[in-house]
Amino acid sequence: MRVPDWIRAVLADYESRTTSFNEVQIADSLSMARQSQGDLSDEDWAAFLAESTAFLFLESRRRESVWGTSFAPMITATRTDSSELRSPDIKDLNAETVKHWEERARSVANPVMKARYADLVWDLSAAIGGEKPSADYARIAIDSYLEAADKRFYTIEIKGVHWLQRAFDLSLSIRDKDRRGRVVDFMFAFYDRIASPRRIGTWAFLFDTLYPKRDLLTPEQQERIIEKLETMLKTTSDRSVPEHFDPFGAKAAAERLAQHYERAQKKEEVQRVIRIYGQAFEEISKDAGPMLATAWLQPVIERFQQVGLKADAERFQNLSAQKGKTIGDDMKQVAVSVELKQDEFEAAINSLMDDDLRSSLLRIAAYFVHSVDDARAFLERARRETPLLSLIPIVRMEDGRPSATAGSVEDDREGRLHMQLAETILFYQPFLGAALARLKQRHNPTVMTS
Repeated sequence: MRVPDWIRAVLADYESRTTSFNEVQIADSLSMARQSQGDLSDEDWAAFLAESTAFLFLESRRRESVWGTSFAPMITATRTDSSELRSPDIKDLNAETVKHWEERARSVANPVMKARYADLVWDLSAAIGGEKPSADYARIAIDSYLEAADKRFYTIEIKGVHWLQRAFDLSLSIRDKDRRGRVVDFMFAFYDRIASPRRIGTWAFLFDTLYPKRDLLTPEQQERIIEKLETMLKTTSDRSVPEHFDPFGAKAAAERLAQHYERAQKKEEVQRVIRIYGQAFEEISKDAGPMLATAWLQPVIERFQQVGLKADAERFQNLSAQKGKTIGDDMKQVAVSVELKQDEFEAAINSLMDDDLRSSLLRIAAYFVHSVDDARAFLERARRETPLLSLIPIVRMEDGRPSATAGSVEDDREGRLHMQLAETILFYQPFLGAALARLKQRHNPTVMTS
């Protein structure tokens, strides 16, 4: 593939850099340079696509891409004709593109760019051209990711974490024990370099990446992972050191430790770590407003109950109840007035009455038994028209305590459906009372016993 000089100039600038940069910056620089080039020949356009798309793909460890690959489109949308828009899209690329990436992976010196080219070859070759790539490109990518992380070429620490996680996954995919060992060793060193108590992503990665593959680690390495989590739990739950105190970090450490101790069937250790993170939330809740405090304490109460900490759960329940007594002070009342004319109200009530008691009761029942399908349709319309509100979970409070919770419309459809039906019933309650009063007035029903 022939690459025009204006593209080479942009790439050369990044290839020579010895400081951090983000891959997307390369794509942006190429797009800016392209604006001054006018119409491109087919050959130049192919070169531009090969280079710009290379640095636009998003990475996903879970292989959730529409192509079943680790690299995914940056943008996915549905057109008006229901077809799907993907950008970048591998259908715009071909075998010549992959060959170009192969050449670049072997010739570029900058480890960030080298890793990207090599990983694209390894991950997308089959999807683009149906060809199985050589494992050499996975090896190049692993070595380059390690070099880039070691030289601190990441713009933020979590980017370096992602590079190492990808290198680890690649070493597993090609069963390269030597490279896997080097990646694991560097992960421990990288942890010591970047771990910061109040930034969970900088320390949780060690457990999240390696613990699921603990059978590949030495006993000493497994023990080090748990020791580091114990240290982080102690650090983030200690309020005497304000700059490190973080109840959410304590929870992140405790839940991972609980997973380990549950596997080892150490119930007392599970209870210990859960209690520690709960106490951190107890500390922060003391100075918090009632609404925030109850929101923090309720999940802790539920977690205590799950692991058998009954006494702690009751104590936190009392603390939450005390906070909840003044929760009304934190809430703002929002009221919407609905005007209903008396003659319209009377007409609606009269329409439910019939000449005999049984028919009137059937009409009232039919009117006030609400349709589940209508409630579902309402929630779906709300999801489309008010997407932000539909994402916010709902907590119903009674006597200062959470009495019911429901997640977002997307994540908890049944919970939101039940709440919507309850709201509808509550809205119609005055009308039902008026209808029953009119029924009593008109038919004077009595209770018959046998």
